[in-house]
Amino acid sequence: MRVFLYLLKFLILATTFIIIIIISLPFIAKFSNDPLTNQEFKKAKALIFYDRHHIPLREMLSPKGTKGETVSLEQISPHLINALITAEDKRFFHHKGVDWLAIGNAILMDLKAGRIIRGGSTITQQLARQLKLYPRNFLGKLKEIWLAYRLEAHHTKGEILEEYLNRLPLGFNIIGVSCACRVYFDKSVARISPAEAAFLAIIPRSPSYFNPYKRTKVIIKRRNLLLKRMANIGYLSSEELNRALKEPIDLNHLRNYFLAPHFIYRIIKRYGSKLNKKENIITTLDLELQKKVERIVFFNIEKLKKKGVTNGSVIVVENKTGDVLAYVGSKDFFDETIYGQNDGVLAIRQPGSAVKPLTYALALTKGMTPATLLADIPVNYSIKEGIYRPKNYSHIYHGPVTLRKALANSLNVPAVEVAEKVGIYELLNFYKKMGLKSLTHSPDYYGVGLTLGNGGITLEELTTAYSTLARMGEFIPLRYLMDDPYQKPVRIISKEVAYLIADILSDDQAREISFGRNSLLKLPFPAAVKTGTSSGFRDNWAFGFTPEITVGVWVGNFNGKEMYRVSGITGAVPILREVMKEAMLYRNKSWYKKPKRIKEALICPLSGQRPGLYCPGAVKEYFIEGTIPKTICSFHKGKWINTPDGKRFLEYVEYPAEFKSWAKSVGLLKKENNISSEKKRFTSLPKIQVAYPCSGVRLAIDPTIPSQLQMLPLFLKKSDGIEDVKWFVDKDGSSKKINGQFFWKLKPGRHLIYAKVKIKGKELSSLPVKIIVKP
Repeated sequence: MRVFLYLLKFLILATTFIIIIIISLPFIAKFSNDPLTNQEFKKAKALIFYDRHHIPLREMLSPKGTKGETVSLEQISPHLINALITAEDKRFFHHKGVDWLAIGNAILMDLKAGRIIRGGSTITQQLARQLKLYPRNFLGKLKEIWLAYRLEAHHTKGEILEEYLNRLPLGFNIIGVSCACRVYFDKSVARISPAEAAFLAIIPRSPSYFNPYKRTKVIIKRRNLLLKRMANIGYLSSEELNRALKEPIDLNHLRNYFLAPHFIYRIIKRYGSKLNKKENIITTLDLELQKKVERIVFFNIEKLKKKGVTNGSVIVVENKTGDVLAYVGSKDFFDETIYGQNDGVLAIRQPGSAVKPLTYALALTKGMTPATLLADIPVNYSIKEGIYRPKNYSHIYHGPVTLRKALANSLNVPAVEVAEKVGIYELLNFYKKMGLKSLTHSPDYYGVGLTLGNGGITLEELTTAYSTLARMGEFIPLRYLMDDPYQKPVRIISKEVAYLIADILSDDQAREISFGRNSLLKLPFPAAVKTGTSSGFRDNWAFGFTPEITVGVWVGNFNGKEMYRVSGITGAVPILREVMKEAMLYRNKSWYKKPKRIKEALICPLSGQRPGLYCPGAVKEYFIEGTIPKTICSFHKGKWINTPDGKRFLEYVEYPAEFKSWAKSVGLLKKENNISSEKKRFTSLPKIQVAYPCSGVRLAIDPTIPSQLQMLPLFLKKSDGIEDVKWFVDKDGSSKKINGQFFWKLKPGRHLIYAKVKIKGKELSSLPVKIIVKP
């Protein structure tokens, strides 16, 4: 009995001591250090990537394997604060960190149930547990209580609540209510509804069990109970309660919070550990444009699926800054069947003809002009492996072509000729200066095929090169982060050379041979466009630029399989067109201003030389000052011949020796004498001749006479049976009949004049005459 009394006294004393200690803990805690100043308790920072307009793109895990962002208490919806207080600690504002009444009730409920069904931890205790994971035993619980008292001693309820809400685990490695709202609802934490707030408040009980995507119905059921408790406390009116109970939960797909994945990984690869020093990572990406480009790639590749195409990549660059505005690495990052996580922007592939503009830029730098005559004829080159004979994509040779036509029509044979003339060693160095760093082999390894794209490069590199052309010859590296310093542009080629390349690549008429007029390459605004297709149809490319933006597109398969004859024009160009139209939607659509040193001159379209008297026509061409050709056309010649109806002047083409074989193969040279065959042709012509003006006459406009009075009379030689006469100048019926006589108002230039007549109901044309009118 005495032992029992001693034990009872001991228990009373011990209990009294413990109660005194517990009561004094809040007072003692005031003399302790603030736990939140301890580095151990500082929140591990995750990397949050934003687009250029501060829209979140992706949040990478912190060193502790979590993701989240910090917001102030004022930024958090009151509905969410009320929901969490109701769910976790309804007496939060009335205790000093530990709610002993709640703990007592929890113990009684646990004893009654025979298992732990309630913990009784306050929000402050939960914050203490977030700061330090103590062992789940009696000693660990005491340490947690002591840390809770220390938090209450050094911080206000608002500060504790803010810290708690920013550290709250909410599933999928999400830490904090702000991140959870963006991931689950695609909303800011300030805009969520009472129903969404109550839905979130259920998850912290057991984030692994209450998975919003797998146990949605279970969470909604508990949410509704929580909403009713909030209404009973006074946090919701009856009207708000009824509306919240009926509100469906529209969860955001997790994929939607994984935006621009290839772009984010490109930044991580490029900057590495430097990113950890940044608070927020503001990228150059334009998310609105990015989403549009992703859709364009997806739907266009879907259309090409039957032709063995599974993937495509796009990069969009703002020329002025070098900012990457859109970056799509594959058709679908999440599709493993097409190796969607591979990045086509960084993949090393063969560009085909897409590198030709760089070859021609070097050629123009070394003295060639858009009028330089090149030979598109069969030719053999000696290489290590034997004989190499380049062929055009169409397997057709076009004989003499100007540099403009060779580039605009992407002819292979002239491109190889130019590469050989400028030199492969110098060409490879030039490619590298333009940003093609993946060309690591020797010049001999590539040979003349370098200009046809036999060297592997990346879409990122070649787009950088095209943006240099778009910047009129100034190179700057691509920019991925808004706080990256702008680098001083480095001039690689002159603005005159860049202007000529841009003009050729935007010339719809010049590319008519290969692509026809008004093809997909012609955009609704001025733009330079170039395509490329690698051997075996494994890759096709398209590049386009305006003064504002540059777009690069790749289409192909990551597994290396060939496409079914899908070329740049059918594979990559449709994507390029749509992307460029979207990128240019709100941008200035003007073209480049012609540099002062660019001069205009007329040339013969066949020879590229200055037009002679016998040239059938002349076209305008641009030249860098001092490079205008002086030689008169040597292709077109003229001769008087005798025909049954009198002397006639014959104009004909005499091809240089190197083109004679080609001309003969395509039927431009006949076995019989050209002159005699022309005589035979003349015998069948109608005897309708122009009497005035005579062919070859040269006239000049008199500046002292009003232009409307400078008229040229037009006469036909008399012929029987003429019923009606119509005069044409340059295929245009622009003559004027005055008092029965025809006149034509003089215009500067070279002109072709002929008449159409009716004899016995049949329409016949006269032989044309050519005149020159000087201004």
